[in-house]
Amino acid sequence: MTSNSDDNLTLGRLLHEIAKIWRSRIDISLQAFGLSRAKWDVILMLDTQDNQGISQRDLARLCLVEPPTMASMLDRMEKEGWVERRVCDDDRRSKLTILTTKAKAIRSEIRAASLEVEQEVFAILPAQTYDDIKLGLLQLREALEKTRPGADNNTDEVA
Repeated sequence: MTSNSDDNLTLGRLLHEIAKIWRSRIDISLQAFGLSRAKWDVILMLDTQDNQGISQRDLARLCLVEPPTMASMLDRMEKEGWVERRVCDDDRRSKLTILTTKAKAIRSEIRAASLEVEQEVFAILPAQTYDDIKLGLLQLREALEKTRPGADNNTDEVA
């Protein structure tokens, strides 16, 4: 049942509130590993790089944070033993970030913890509703990325 105040709630605000609650639940579930959701995000992004590493700038873009924020987070994660930064062979001014053995050892566990939170959060919804919401949000994200200022916009395709 929705309250009268919910009638005036915009979809954007509702998405923001749900994301905030979700982040809080993920943070709680990851505390046992000594991680936050932000660090978890970095580990998951680096896990897709096949040990090749990724620049701090690209990692910041993928994690949707500003480069100085990413640099600070990587400093902390390196001190905690989650990541290692190496000088890039092609550009000595750039550093590539890779996962350490410590981070690789818990990848499947933190993915499972994340999945458990997702299942708890969406357990109230019928499977078809979940699938419809996910598809709709994926389409929205794709459309927004294509029209993002500074992005390579391909106006021939519409999501």
